[in-house]
Amino acid sequence: MCLELIVTLPDEPFERLEEIAHSCTSAGPLEVAVDYHGWFRRSFYLRVSEPGEGCACGMLAENATWDSATWALRPEATTKLTETVRRVAESAGGPWTFVARWDPPTEKREVNPQELVDIIARGAIGTHTQYVVARGAG
Repeated sequence: MCLELIVTLPDEPFERLEEIAHSCTSAGPLEVAVDYHGWFRRSFYLRVSEPGEGCACGMLAENATWDSATWALRPEATTKLTETVRRVAESAGGPWTFVARWDPPTEKREVNPQELVDIIARGAIGTHTQYVVARGAG
């Protein structure tokens, strides 16, 4: 299994997700790609990773464990993820979600965009938490 950084923007059409992914990747420093699950009824989302990696495992600190309360990311990875999520927040047209997962999340937490950016910057991303972000609330 791998650490996945997933952003879901349910109100955005596929073409808009591609624009957001391209814009975020072009600005760097992380890669943002459109991905999906499901075969017949596809559900599209954004996957954030280090360039060329496809997952976020390389962003983990040496002491990171999947069963901790929060993810331990390398300091430079925390900075990069903070910048990338800030860009996504600026591009999102409606409510969206963010999750850093090894396993499916078991908790949901409602936040505004700035609160999520602050959580990431502090290195406090919950290992089992899906963040539900309300657009424009903050």
